[in-house]
Amino acid sequence: MKHLFNKQISLGLVLGGISMLNVQAVQAASSFNSFAELTYTITGITNLSSPGVSEEVLGSSLFAGPTFELAVFPDSYVDVTGDGLASVGSPGNAGLQLGSAFRFSTSGSVGNGQVDSSHLGWFSLDFANNTADTYEINVKLDYLLDAGVGGDFAHSSVSIDYFNNDYTFSGYSSIEAGTLPLALTATQSGSSGIFSFTLAPNATELLYADVRITGNLAASPVPLPAAVWMFLAGLMGVLGLNKRKAVTQL
Repeated sequence: MKHLFNKQISLGLVLGGISMLNVQAVQAASSFNSFAELTYTITGITNLSSPGVSEEVLGSSLFAGPTFELAVFPDSYVDVTGDGLASVGSPGNAGLQLGSAFRFSTSGSVGNGQVDSSHLGWFSLDFANNTADTYEINVKLDYLLDAGVGGDFAHSSVSIDYFNNDYTFSGYSSIEAGTLPLALTATQSGSSGIFSFTLAPNATELLYADVRITGNLAASPVPLPAAVWMFLAGLMGVLGLNKRKAVTQL
């Protein structure tokens, strides 16, 4: 019974030592999860050709439609080694609505290897006046940028660059998060303010917002110090010694 007890203690210590290796491997993993949320809102429409006439309802005659397109290589790319993973979440076009937030996100993780991810999303809001009247339209863009990382080595950035055809409406903002010396999370909300423009008969106006999200990760299993390996080897020797003693005494 005494030998069995000693073997159980030794086995527990060995398993505990092995668990140390597992813990260190988990600590070495790196990840990022970042996104941008955009909301286009029309705050006013005025008929300049017929003052006092009720506002035109957006439809087939006076049209405003948001769209999204994910850029392809080389504007967007993913390069992974080892067990690295990366994914993209985009709103598509079916769910885009004026006044509602739409999200573009990317994420990645790695336990042993590297991840280099960079994705560009093209948002746009297209206006077209197919009527005989001239309109004044007020619109604004609200946005939320969020970057988050964790692990051994990680960095992520989110930027937005918005503008119209002739750059009378424009702005830029960016954030970044990372392991030291940066913070692991970064968040920023902003607004373009009200942008007013005149839309003549058969005219168009295009508003753009380019969002770029990057993520760079690196991780590798952490080797155990030599002293720990000697400790584990010693424990294995204790197990063998107990076994030999038990055999001798039989």
